[in-house]
Amino acid sequence: MRIIFSFLVALLFLACNNPASNKVSSVDTLKNVKQIHEIPITEDTIFQAFSGEPIWSVFVIRDKEIVFMPGDDAKLVFPFVKPTTVSEEIMKYSSVTCNSAIEMTVISAPCSDGMSEMTHPYLVELKVNKREFTGCGTDE
Repeated sequence: MRIIFSFLVALLFLACNNPASNKVSSVDTLKNVKQIHEIPITEDTIFQAFSGEPIWSVFVIRDKEIVFMPGDDAKLVFPFVKPTTVSEEIMKYSSVTCNSAIEMTVISAPCSDGMSEMTHPYLVELKVNKREFTGCGTDE
């Protein structure tokens, strides 16, 4: 019995000190990691819109730009435009660049983002080029 126990302890010791398990992989694991966009929130950010499924966000920065950040693609930057008022409850931002267009309708109505279960003050309908999105928004 002692011989079997000694053999198992020796085997365990050898298994723990296996030099093959100490090798460092030369595979770059960061190549496949998607980088998250830097969020352009500043003191001049006057409105934010967002959704969790699919992931996207828009930041309206006073007198500077409107930034659309899709979760799976490069961000798009549009020139700032003042919103047009459609009614007391609805306003629209519309802006274009040489090859892209954004139209964001902001509706004053409670909106739940479905992920955090928080209620936000605005419902947002967004169209970027031909893609349509819905989400929530805040001016806080």
